[in-house]
Amino acid sequence: MSEFAARKPILDSERRLVAYEIFSQSGYESFYEQLPIICRGRAALIDFPHGLASKQVIDLFPGDAISFILRGSGTISESILQSCQALKAAGHKMYADLACLSMNYHTLIDVINVVQVAFDKVPEDKRRAIAEKFSEKGVELYATGIDTIGTFSLAKKLGYRQFQGYFFARPGAVSIKTVSPNKAQCLLLLKEVAGIDFNLDRVSTLIKNEVTLSYKLLSYINSAFFSLPQKVKDVRHALSLLGRETIRKWVSLLAMNIAAEDKPNELIVMSLTRASFFELLAPGLGLTDRSSDLFLLGMFSLLDAFLDQSMAEVLAGLPIDEDIKLALVEETGPLASAYALGRAYENGDWDKVGDLVADLPIEAEQMSAVFAQAAQIANATLKL
Repeated sequence: MSEFAARKPILDSERRLVAYEIFSQSGYESFYEQLPIICRGRAALIDFPHGLASKQVIDLFPGDAISFILRGSGTISESILQSCQALKAAGHKMYADLACLSMNYHTLIDVINVVQVAFDKVPEDKRRAIAEKFSEKGVELYATGIDTIGTFSLAKKLGYRQFQGYFFARPGAVSIKTVSPNKAQCLLLLKEVAGIDFNLDRVSTLIKNEVTLSYKLLSYINSAFFSLPQKVKDVRHALSLLGRETIRKWVSLLAMNIAAEDKPNELIVMSLTRASFFELLAPGLGLTDRSSDLFLLGMFSLLDAFLDQSMAEVLAGLPIDEDIKLALVEETGPLASAYALGRAYENGDWDKVGDLVADLPIEAEQMSAVFAQAAQIANATLKL
């Protein structure tokens, strides 16, 4: 069986990263060593490992790195309860979904730290009652299915403290006229480098006008990655050393950092991971010659959320390849299959991943390793 593992961020009420919930097609034992990379050194939330004794789990996973979740409406056995107690005592945070904790309330209420509630599936009149019931017992509430800012605000108001969903990756209802100066600068940069034959002098001027960009670019070119014999002090010189493809990628990343001024950091993480993931998938998709376009496809795939505009509005003013526009706006064209595959994998939709891979040159067995590599590249880039 192919080993697939995807992650979804869990954010707090201030939209800061708490942990990543890991979704696996099978068990975790075969790739647990990759969890620090996949989770960027943050905590991972994984299904309770029923096949392992608690001592094995404690030996395998440090307490501050892994949290466990119990799922389903079955009765919790004494041995599982003892394992949960041992894991909690060893420093692991214990989660249970609403069905499990409701069925085993008296057994688990003193063991569970956090209850997971499928907020989008719970009737509105029961959401507050659930929050009040568990808050009184000191159990934190974790809401999933939070896909809009409105739902996030409602759950937050009711006392939920952890949130999963794409609410942070959706554009707000903001007019183009209200785009901040920093975001306008981002658009100018993206417009300048989106085309193949961009003007290096104009890019240099735009970067020089933004102190933060100049600093980051010079820090990048003078990093150990390049190991240049002499320190580069001029923006134009730095750009000339990078080459056009690297400039397009790096300037796009810098521009996204500007656009993220009022957004959660996870939006940048997701964009960069998608960009690296799509680019690494290129050979397996028979699109090696389009790897740069696939990078930009991933990097631009959340641009609507960064700029609080529809994707069609944002891309209308950018001179990027038409295939990128088709994939992002209409989900058609030669790059659409890569976009669909990347998103399905990100969502842990293994059936869809299997269906898409069946029609593509890539082997299913490659996917998990490629995603881990993309996460590693994104992590390293974010540290520059």
